[in-house]
Amino acid sequence: MISETVWNELMQYIDHIHDKTPELTIKKSLSQTEHTLSALSCLTEEVGELAAEVRKFTKCSFSQRKVDAFCIEDLENEASDVLITLLLLLKSVGIENLDESLIRKVGKNKARGY
Repeated sequence: MISETVWNELMQYIDHIHDKTPELTIKKSLSQTEHTLSALSCLTEEVGELAAEVRKFTKCSFSQRKVDAFCIEDLENEASDVLITLLLLLKSVGIENLDESLIRKVGKNKARGY
């Protein structure tokens, strides 16, 4: 789903954005808690934008105009934004390697029959 080359480029971008956060935010001096809450609120915002695109894709939107204007690229972009902001949130709390966690979680899910 994500090639190693693209993943490595994404992680470099995550490091870059994480390091530039003080320059990119209105409040220049964020505490660790504020940084984490900011990342969480950004993730929540992006999930909402992804949900709006899914509603268009599934034709469950209240607006025919929005359904007619649906473009798969917009859905892909919002999904990418969710992944980027999730990775930024994880980095803000010190989680940078998900290998063991993913293996552990997939194992639990398989044991549950998922």
